[in-house]
Amino acid sequence: TMYLLESLQKKGVTNLVLLSRGYGGRKSSSSMKVEMDSSAQDSGDEPAMIKKNLPFVNVIIGKNRFEAFQKHKQDEKSPLIVLDDGFQ
Repeated sequence: TMYLLESLQKKGVTNLVLLSRGYGGRKSSSSMKVEMDSSAQDSGDEPAMIKKNLPFVNVIIGKNRFEAFQKHKQDEKSPLIVLDDGFQ
């Protein structure tokens, strides 16, 4: 996932959003936007690691990724959305 996001950014893609279930995080049953200072206990370890290593990516977690995105999306035009473990 990180490789894909880095590659997209290097190609000039802006407004990247990663949607993750946040497996193992306390907030995964609801939802949250992962910030640089978010804890892995809240967001899950992988979303926290991705946000810390790729701060240009908007990372949103939630059991229902569609609803989490609707709740936390910013008023930006057409983000490129990457689903973490999209087929699970």
